[in-house]
Amino acid sequence: LIIVNAQLPSDFSSTFFYDVTDGDGWSLVIYFRVTEETANALADLDTAPPAVKLLANYCKYAAPPLENNETSAYASSESTCNDGNSIPTNWAGRFKVTIRCENMDNFGLPSFIASYNAKPILIRNTGTLYRGNEGKYVEMDINIHKFGTVPKKALDFLFNRFDQMVISMGFCIESRMDEEMPETLFGCVTLNRPMYSMAFSWTELTNPEGKLKR
Repeated sequence: LIIVNAQLPSDFSSTFFYDVTDGDGWSLVIYFRVTEETANALADLDTAPPAVKLLANYCKYAAPPLENNETSAYASSESTCNDGNSIPTNWAGRFKVTIRCENMDNFGLPSFIASYNAKPILIRNTGTLYRGNEGKYVEMDINIHKFGTVPKKALDFLFNRFDQMVISMGFCIESRMDEEMPETLFGCVTLNRPMYSMAFSWTELTNPEGKLKR
């Protein structure tokens, strides 16, 4: 599994002089299951397509080092593959997200927001990749609380319009060398008029009776 957990704030009160980087909010959690074709390619990386090799290397080298000192390029300036070949640095900053509002023209949004529609975003300091036990899953946590003031002001402006929007999102790993091309989405999803009011609270999710009413 590849899991994307986008942590959205409910408090957009940041200013240029005062920044809120944590607090209450929502988590948008998206699960992608690796296809059988990709799983077969991962079993033999020597013959795998460039996009599969790139995803495999990102999942291996972008996460913080594990307790058993497994190789990671997360905090080091240089890493080495098992075969002795050098690994490109800064893997942790390669996670790319593209978000497009399919019905943007319905809202008359100001240009400083509309101009960013469908523009790719690199997740650097606000994202952390984790590997699950025995490599059964990887999870990218994107902490939107830590986004800059301007993008959070844009989200604040859009907040009351989300339940009218059709929002498509695509995820990929940034290609930086010719042999990593073409850049390829590993997953995409469309949110059809998402409603915050329908989100489950943590209390509901951890209900010992396991009964969800929605």
